[in-house]
Amino acid sequence: MDTLESNNNDTVSGQGSGQQEARNLLDTVCSNLYEQDVKKTALALGRDAESLQKMLDGEEMIDEDLVMKMNGLIEQRGGG
Repeated sequence: MDTLESNNNDTVSGQGSGQQEARNLLDTVCSNLYEQDVKKTALALGRDAESLQKMLDGEEMIDEDLVMKMNGLIEQRGGG
């Protein structure tokens, strides 16, 4: 599995966003909307907490679906 450190410039398919930008967005969602609770954030995004933590740590890629869900949560809850 590729790590974000080695693929920082990879775009998230269809979004034109890089992995670093996507990871920053995930961190913002986790911090601002879910009190820095990875488990709550994972539940809201329909992902498992372990996978989400790996994304935050740069060990797992963030996909287009997750970026779209995060943007939707920010729109709904005003946490951007």
